[in-house]
Amino acid sequence: DPTMQDFTSTMCNNLATNASKVLVDRRNNQFYRVVHAQDGNCWMADNLSIYGQDISATDSDFSSGTYAIPASSEWSTNLHTEPKVHVVTATSTSNISGDKSPYYGQVYYNWTAAVAKSTTVGVTTAPNTSICPNGWTLPNGGNSSVNKSWARLFGNDVGYNYTAGSQFVNNVNPLGFTKYYGNWNFSIASENAQGKGSLFWSGTPNSETNAYSLTYNSGNVNPQFIYAKGEGYSIRCVLR
Repeated sequence: DPTMQDFTSTMCNNLATNASKVLVDRRNNQFYRVVHAQDGNCWMADNLSIYGQDISATDSDFSSGTYAIPASSEWSTNLHTEPKVHVVTATSTSNISGDKSPYYGQVYYNWTAAVAKSTTVGVTTAPNTSICPNGWTLPNGGNSSVNKSWARLFGNDVGYNYTAGSQFVNNVNPLGFTKYYGNWNFSIASENAQGKGSLFWSGTPNSETNAYSLTYNSGNVNPQFIYAKGEGYSIRCVLR
């Protein structure tokens, strides 16, 4: 089977709509499910999990050199002057109602780490780089066509910011996008909302200090929320 880095658009198109395939990221041998979504794009059905290591342009979503993904830490300000990563602790199920499946291995990145930069101070246009595997990238944010694309991962509605409905029963949707992974909230310096909602970074900044995120919870899906670059969110890459 191909790796994440070897998976092509032709291979994606050969998958039936809503079909999935398991691929390995050769940078750390982590396995991910990828899904051929209803709009024709292939998306990671599992969150990116890579940290505490150097990655190279050969296998990653930037054009030259290497990038050091930090090890796990905590931060309490809107820190986008440097990359930050937080890995969920074993106690993160304490505030979860309903499904209490472990959230071990869940990794949150600030936007600076997500776009593979040393700092994003002054960055107001999309850098078009990320820590996704080579051939994959962060989704766009605040874009109507991508909004529809991303929303369709979680249901059949062709719009966005719609009521999620039955596809979220038991915290699982029809394509197997399981669990509400929560986030790292710098304002309370804590893991937050595990079991209640998920937030994923796009590659699109909104201002020097903010960027677009793609969110879902038990009530709706919306790829246009604007949050501080210093928040810690998950990453779901989309095939270029």
